[in-house]
Amino acid sequence: MARELTARERELIVFLLENAEGIDEPISPEQRATWLARVPQLRVGGVCGCGTCPSIDLVTAERPKAAQTRDEVFSGFPAVADVRI
Repeated sequence: MARELTARERELIVFLLENAEGIDEPISPEQRATWLARVPQLRVGGVCGCGTCPSIDLVTAERPKAAQTRDEVFSGFPAVADVRI
């Protein structure tokens, strides 16, 4: 069952969406605005199974199951966290 984001998770997601660079291609201002508008809908649908990293799977009511493949990956530089949306 999905849970709410913690305040820290939400802050990190917003920070990355506002500041991170795209790994595969540049992120347009329009893409950033679209993704930022979705943040209030995000929930944590799962966590990494390794037991050591803080990676989380993000889901929404429209997409209640985490994707098996990545849609977009953002990385802060220096890379300390990755966020999948």
